[in-house]
Amino acid sequence: MAQPSCKGVKGLVPTPRPLPTYELSDTLLGPAEAVPLLERALSLDMGRLRMDVQWELAQVRWSANQDRPRAVQLATEAREHWKRLGNQLRLTRASQWLAIHVSPCAAACNMTPLNPQAPGWGSARLLLTPDAVANR
Repeated sequence: MAQPSCKGVKGLVPTPRPLPTYELSDTLLGPAEAVPLLERALSLDMGRLRMDVQWELAQVRWSANQDRPRAVQLATEAREHWKRLGNQLRLTRASQWLAIHVSPCAAACNMTPLNPQAPGWGSARLLLTPDAVANR
């Protein structure tokens, strides 16, 4: 199913109001085109919305395969912020996202997480799950 395209809408999104930009950017423009809009939104003084935009940017950067280590950093900062606030729902979502997108081995070895451009990427790099280990 084709996704709707709003490429002509890009200039119509008001710059000082980041909320509509980050809520709609990935859906209507696609991840690669959403990155600069979210970066712009993040550069604005948004107070309490900053971590929401940062969280969206982390996910969009990952989906667009643009600077995934930064995506992990942004998501980690958002998770820590929500942990300090006691926002359990957002903390859980961010923790789950990070668990899925960051290999435990990469984190332990301070490697670039799940980077398909890294040397040796392929069948030699496996993310082992408890089920995979149990079935060996």
